[in-house]
Amino acid sequence: MIDTQLSLLGKSNKILSNEMSLSRLDNKLGGFTMNFEGVKYFTHSAGNEGFRCNYIGNFENGNGIVIMTNDGSGRIIEDITRSIASMNNWKNFPFELRKESISLAIRKESLKDIKQGIEYYKKLKKNNYNEYNFSDESELNSLGHDFLGNDKIESAFEIFNLNVNEFPNSGNVYDSRGESYFYKKDYLLSKKDYLKALELDPTNQNAKEMLLKIEKLM
Repeated sequence: MIDTQLSLLGKSNKILSNEMSLSRLDNKLGGFTMNFEGVKYFTHSAGNEGFRCNYIGNFENGNGIVIMTNDGSGRIIEDITRSIASMNNWKNFPFELRKESISLAIRKESLKDIKQGIEYYKKLKKNNYNEYNFSDESELNSLGHDFLGNDKIESAFEIFNLNVNEFPNSGNVYDSRGESYFYKKDYLLSKKDYLKALELDPTNQNAKEMLLKIEKLM
């Protein structure tokens, strides 16, 4: 359904009250609002192993789309969303199709040898930059946490360290590297990273809690 008024905005208030509609669009209350250069869109997606659905629309006029697919990965549905947004000239919406996941591209090499995995990352960035997603810090962050969750502490640290070098102005990447230092029981460097994470993002509650935990251990 394209360019259809979605009831979430409370135009008719038949399904949701106006108050409830607005609360779901308030990020402070866990809402679904995204801001693209001053233009607000509401969006949400969900799915399971076999299916994926996504809805997104303009906060200002309520026009939007709902897409349902049997692609459990979610890759196809994002490309469809961007294509439809492009055809309908959605204001300030990022139309470019999603690039290949860099974390998936280097995962196999990283599992065999983390140093080789990082060298492969650098090679792809140099020679195939436009083919892979190098602009999203969550790519490497998710890979690092996968390693961390499987007790591959050194591999996780190397990935998080690479992410800090790639995104030095993000508090989240320091938070993650701080976690790997904590697992390595290098509490001084862990504290340093959590302090940096908090400096870059004063709302980082996890960093605050970890700093208290480190102070007790030290």
